[in-house]
Amino acid sequence: MAQITFQGKTKYLGSFELLADAVEARMQGEKIYDEFLECLDQKQNQNEDSLPHAT
Repeated sequence: MAQITFQGKTKYLGSFELLADAVEARMQGEKIYDEFLECLDQKQNQNEDSLPHAT
């Protein structure tokens, strides 16, 4: 069985006969969340850059 927990929520990624298949599913799940976090960081940085700066 493969699962991933993100922000307190556990997502079921599947049940597999082979450990290697479960590991691959978990790695894919991590990749998806890593990409999501990178995108979120970029948006936050863009928002910070668009705010007026005190001088």
